[in-house]
Amino acid sequence: MGILGLDGPRLREPPLNSTPLPSLAIPTIPGVFVWQLLDAAGLSRPPAVEGLEAILKRDKLSIAEYVRLVAALNARCDDEMIGMLARSVPLGSFAVLCSMLAHSSTIETALENYARFYALFTTGNRPLILIDAAARRFTITVNSELPRSDRPYFAYSTLLGAVKLLSWLSGQRLTPQALEFGFEPFGMDSEFTYLFGTAPAYGSRTRAEFAPEVSQYPVAPQLPAAEFSRHRTSYLLLWGIDESFVRQLYALIAERLQQGRVSSDGLADELHMSRQTLARRLQEAGTSYSEVLLRVRKDKAIGLLRSTRRPLLHVAEALGYNDTRSFSRAFKRWTGSTPGEYRKELVRRSVT
Repeated sequence: MGILGLDGPRLREPPLNSTPLPSLAIPTIPGVFVWQLLDAAGLSRPPAVEGLEAILKRDKLSIAEYVRLVAALNARCDDEMIGMLARSVPLGSFAVLCSMLAHSSTIETALENYARFYALFTTGNRPLILIDAAARRFTITVNSELPRSDRPYFAYSTLLGAVKLLSWLSGQRLTPQALEFGFEPFGMDSEFTYLFGTAPAYGSRTRAEFAPEVSQYPVAPQLPAAEFSRHRTSYLLLWGIDESFVRQLYALIAERLQQGRVSSDGLADELHMSRQTLARRLQEAGTSYSEVLLRVRKDKAIGLLRSTRRPLLHVAEALGYNDTRSFSRAFKRWTGSTPGEYRKELVRRSVT
């Protein structure tokens, strides 16, 4: 772990929430998930990643922030698994793996190859997941023999990766019939229900059960392997759940806004469809590109005003506005107050 350059005092971990939170219309990431990620990687102190110390003090992160954080940790560790396995997984490995798995004959074969691949990076070549295609069920289980399998983040993120991979490979949403975690509950059942599409139970193993015929589904991904692997973290959190297409677009818009470029034509190209098809898909989901863009801007604006002291011009630019006047008018339509008034009210509440 010396390559990480872990310097500075250890930050104090916030207490776990013991009460499940309500399901969220627009997903955010609990800050405790970041602490668990670092714990699963065996880091006693946070690595020197820009902005990480500020993130660790917050209760919630946006999807875009979490995606950037994971990418930064991947690059800092030079490891796609951020130190969670015995050997580092070279950057780009998942993309190559997805390209190979897309040519598998069945879901069972693809997941077995997935397990064999990651066994190359574990002590004793132990598989990351165990596949059981018994007569009455098709089960994916996190291998309890792995050193970090008892750490919650490692357990549920490993299972989530396999479940979402299964959905991508089959080209359809596949929700577990049963979900079990082999660790103590810590008040995040609503988040897990959102991520997996099924409420968890707690027992001795971390596993997901599907109908037995799922194992023999043909591999027929609708999304190209390069696209799925490039946006891996976003799809783990968003893809394959209700309104998955709208949530996928939401995540892409949030990422592109951060980069200072977003347009319906550009997003349609990234999604490998025409602008007309994009509009039709959104209409079928009961929304439109402008409505999703508005939701992203509103959520991002509130998040920035709550968590940062950026000048209003910088906030406006982060949302794709050219000036504060346009941003202020839009924000007042969303909330009934100007950005300045909103910040003053936040300060007043924090004092009282």
